[in-house]
Amino acid sequence: MAILKEFEDMCDTPLGKLKQVAEAMTVEMHAGLASEGGSTLGMLISSVDNLPTGMSTDYSMHWTLVEQNSAFHVYNWVERKDAFSSKNLLKCQYLLI
Repeated sequence: MAILKEFEDMCDTPLGKLKQVAEAMTVEMHAGLASEGGSTLGMLISSVDNLPTGMSTDYSMHWTLVEQNSAFHVYNWVERKDAFSSKNLLKCQYLLI
């Protein structure tokens, strides 16, 4: 699990700075949803209706940022040709706003 420790170390950002980033993203998301072109943050209104099957032709790593219950969750999963090696491998940080 060395990769987890490495990622944890890379995410070692002061909580105050993470909250500033979360607040700025929230402001931009609300502005973008309020009017077309109202945000500098590029957004696509979409939803995920299923997870990858793990049957891709190569190895890939996927990341997603989810806002849920006033918190941001970072999810990571690794997909290989035969099957998932891990699903929701890591929640890096909860950013309560």
